[in-house]
Amino acid sequence: MRGQAAERDASDNGSDSRVNLSSASNSANIGSESSDKIFVELRDAARSVADEIQRSVIISNVDQFEQSKGTASYVHKYQTFIASAAAT
Repeated sequence: MRGQAAERDASDNGSDSRVNLSSASNSANIGSESSDKIFVELRDAARSVADEIQRSVIISNVDQFEQSKGTASYVHKYQTFIASAAAT
């Protein structure tokens, strides 16, 4: 690229940083750090449910949802969690 300015796109957002020189990025970042954090946040939010039984059910469903990461039951556990959270 002599004599030409390189077209640059920089992303410095955490552990998924990258630089593209004269190219488009078609990457998808799936970080375990952020997915782990979401389960912590879901449990924290569930603790605000007033009904003790419903709160316990939601937290249990979050636990099962988290444990199912990378398995065939992940979508089912997600749906179960969503249904229990919606019931509040």
